[in-house]
Amino acid sequence: MSTLIKFELKKIIKRKSTITVVLGSLILSIFLFALMPLKEKSYDENGKEYRGLQAIELSKQQSKLNEGYITDKKIENSIREYQKNFNNPNNIVKDENGFSSFKQGVYWRFFYPNKTFYNFITESYNAPNDFNSMILQSISLKNRTNFYKFRNEKVNTILNSEYSDGNYAQKEKEFWLSKNKKINEPYLNGYYEGWNYFLLGRDLLIFTILAICISIASVFSGEYQSGTDSVILSSKYGKTKVITAKIISSFLFGTIVFIINTIISIGILILSFGVDGWNLPLQLTVSSTPYPVTFLQATLLSILVIYMILIALIGFTLLLSSCMKSPFPVLITDIVLLFIPLFLKYSETNWLYNQILRILPSNAISFSFSEYVNYRFGNLIIDLPTMIIFTGLILSIIFLPFVKNNFRKHQVN
Repeated sequence: MSTLIKFELKKIIKRKSTITVVLGSLILSIFLFALMPLKEKSYDENGKEYRGLQAIELSKQQSKLNEGYITDKKIENSIREYQKNFNNPNNIVKDENGFSSFKQGVYWRFFYPNKTFYNFITESYNAPNDFNSMILQSISLKNRTNFYKFRNEKVNTILNSEYSDGNYAQKEKEFWLSKNKKINEPYLNGYYEGWNYFLLGRDLLIFTILAICISIASVFSGEYQSGTDSVILSSKYGKTKVITAKIISSFLFGTIVFIINTIISIGILILSFGVDGWNLPLQLTVSSTPYPVTFLQATLLSILVIYMILIALIGFTLLLSSCMKSPFPVLITDIVLLFIPLFLKYSETNWLYNQILRILPSNAISFSFSEYVNYRFGNLIIDLPTMIIFTGLILSIIFLPFVKNNFRKHQVN
């Protein structure tokens, strides 16, 4: 059996189309992920611009101003310092509409080095789905800031709000509150941009998935097209081991290509930004994020989700390949399935439509950790990434018997 698998794997790898699309996807991954550190910008206290690796190093130095545990006292001191500077008339300039902002010198010297931390505080104190950049000026410090109390109240607001496509049931609220209780407080702050860039750009791996689907589209349909299906099906193991070998080699090929592209993509970011931030909580991006995970854990979970989407699509591609006489309609169907969901809008009232749309490949790859999306099956409630993983696994299992049956019972011309 191992000999057959090696033979089928070599058949896939040696095709010119496979070599072209796989190398193309690898070069594209390198180019797109390398752009992230190359386009990085930062400014020093004089407003001088730095780019690339110099900008990254400067940002790391600036992040040290606010590293450590984010306690209520730290938040309070930061807001007090902001208000002190903003309430000083010598630091402020007004535009023609009466809008106040820091003077250039104060902005570069005081605000910009602390910008990421102040944006975090601003986002945390704003209402859900709202961003008021002026909120720092109006936060009262008389009765302390109670940062984590406010954060938990914000979570309750999210869960108890009215939504046009349906509200959270009590069991769902309990599910999310239970997750939130597992988040360690206070948050540990630091530099995390390398990991965050992968989480923001992980949907670029869709091109790797497409390359894999293109490469295996002819696993069965190519045999029909060349007429070798009659030879295979009339051989001793043509209806048994050969089919199994084709399926296993397809999944093995897809896994190898995916691992290589993923390692290279993350490797570029780690080499550029460093490993800093792997142990920091994901709540540093959006404080109300309900998942009790670090940036490293979020990265690994994202990779698993994308891999399970790939597994489902490999199964689906093999199913199409076993049904169709040519690889071309297989490719068209895969492309439609991968990219059309990007152009579909979520409904304001149809809950079921939205739930289905969220687990379609392109949307599932870039799911948001900050959203409270779950699926109900009676008393069982699961979150979106778990749903994507199980859907990918179940679909791939469902597809495989049909793949075998279609090729085995194929009418030879």
